[in-house]
Amino acid sequence: MEGLSKLGAEVTYLSNSYDHYKFSTVKVSFWKLWTEDKYNHKYKGKYIRLKTPSYKGKKGRLLNMLINAALVLLYGIYSFLKREKFDVIIGPSVPTFTSFSGILISKILKVPFCFELRDIWPDALVEIGLIKKNTFIFAIMKRMELFILNNLDSVFSTLPYAKRYVDNYISKFSFYYLPNGVDFESHEHSINNIAVSFPSGLSSFCYVGGFGADHDIKTMIKAAIILEEKGYQFIFDLYGEGLKYDELKKFLSDKYKFIRLFPAVKRQETISLIAQYDFAIAAITNSKSYRHGINLNKLTSYMFSAKPIVFASSAPNNPIIEAGSGFTCLAEDPENLSKNIIKMFNTSKLQREKFGNSGYSYLINNLSMKSLSKKMYQALIEVIKNH
Repeated sequence: MEGLSKLGAEVTYLSNSYDHYKFSTVKVSFWKLWTEDKYNHKYKGKYIRLKTPSYKGKKGRLLNMLINAALVLLYGIYSFLKREKFDVIIGPSVPTFTSFSGILISKILKVPFCFELRDIWPDALVEIGLIKKNTFIFAIMKRMELFILNNLDSVFSTLPYAKRYVDNYISKFSFYYLPNGVDFESHEHSINNIAVSFPSGLSSFCYVGGFGADHDIKTMIKAAIILEEKGYQFIFDLYGEGLKYDELKKFLSDKYKFIRLFPAVKRQETISLIAQYDFAIAAITNSKSYRHGINLNKLTSYMFSAKPIVFASSAPNNPIIEAGSGFTCLAEDPENLSKNIIKMFNTSKLQREKFGNSGYSYLINNLSMKSLSKKMYQALIEVIKNH
């Protein structure tokens, strides 16, 4: 939103009431369905917080998504009745319900619709085991997705190979690859409220991210246990939240002293936290959901911290190889992952710094929010003109 606003666009952004930056819920008055969040008032446009419920578990998440989609549609109708004008509507693939509301609004307002394709829902949900294909919820979401694909004007995707998927359903559309960018200005204001303590003389590495079905926490834990069994002494810290958090906490208990589990940290604290470790680690499952490519926020955070990275992935693109910022191996192979961690243990301080600097340079040259915002702004102008 900020990047487009700085270029002169007047953006209305609809979001849940939960603020992921502050780990808090923006209060919406009892008699209102949404409220305008004032902290973004230095930019043109509106930042609307929808009155969505907090949730735990799959059923709570589903209810949250359905209410979000309903409120998005209501806001669109409200805007139409107030005769507010929008030049284009952008809707996310996650969740599908919200994008379905978005494309209905575009039909009502007779403006183009851009599909922001981050994950291939609902197929990806089946592939990572969250839902089954022969269920009512899958059938509904698939029908919504097909309607969206057959009525969109353009696709913006963080996945480099997503066009091949959309080509199966529609022939006439514009496609723009726009990976998640890094706002260097906002990171300048990152804060350092967390001081990590380490036993003297031990190597340390961390994982900072989600504990969802597609994050391969199991392989990282197994690799760490293999290292410990081989006699290596180290500290492996994990920070995050998600479906696997409680399960992981129970598994680790006091059994593995060298593996420490912490809750998620605020985004503005992430960079300074990672910077305190020798290197960072990430792993994803060998899921079909990654066949269109990956674009993980945690990797950009690692690179911004100028830390070397050990990464396990079998996706068709590999940002760590592209950036030259560390070691990689195939997904779901704890033995090979442990070998790559050992390689990083044995890598000189100078080479680790080179890895870290290469990752940081890669961000500047390829993932600057400023340059990506310009690309998106020009793309939106083209979409509006061609509608």
